Amino acid sequence: MQENQKPLRGRPNQGKTQTIKERKVDVYLPTHELVEDWKKAAESAGHPLSKYVFEVVERHRRNVPGTSELSKEAAKKMEEMESELASLRSKYNTLDMAFKRVDAEKAEMSTEYSKALLNAVDSDLVKDLVRVFVSDPGQTLTFNEIIKRMGIDEYDYDRLTKWSFAKDFLSYVGVLEHVGMTGMRWKHPDMRGKTKP
Repeated sequence: MQENQKPLRGRPNQGKTQTIKERKVDVYLPTHELVEDWKKAAESAGHPLSKYVFEVVERHRRNVPGTSELSKEAAKKMEEMESELASLRSKYNTLDMAFKRVDAEKAEMSTEYSKALLNAVDSDLVKDLVRVFVSDPGQTLTFNEIIKRMGIDEYDYDRLTKWSFAKDFLSYVGVLEHVGMTGMRWKHPDMRGKTKP
């Protein structure tokens, strides 16, 4: 080095500037609007403009179908939606299991109710109740009319309780139906006269 020669400032070049110049391609677009459109498209894809242009040109040059590359924002949104979908599926599975458990419990309760009802039913009261309705099929009878025809005192709470079980039993097996608040009707009027007196 000569005595008065000053050292170069900055980083050593190492030949990089020359290779960059050799790899540089200038593209001139016909309008400023098209330049902005390219920039927006690159931004939407999440790439610098140069990389975006390179990828689009290479796909076209190699006749590769356009890939549906998502922008970072779109990819994040999709990830959030997939996470939400997984959460909803988990909640659905939990609810589905709960509903199945409830259905199983209802079936079990229905079976137990049937057993309890059968044990509580007074067969003589059931026969009397059937006679009342079969003797007047298709007619809607009120509570007062029914117990009067059966000869039950409205203050005989023990017999009324048994009557209630008998009425519920016939309703449960599907031969009696409720009409309004207090009425009941025999569902099979064709059975008139088919029961023993």
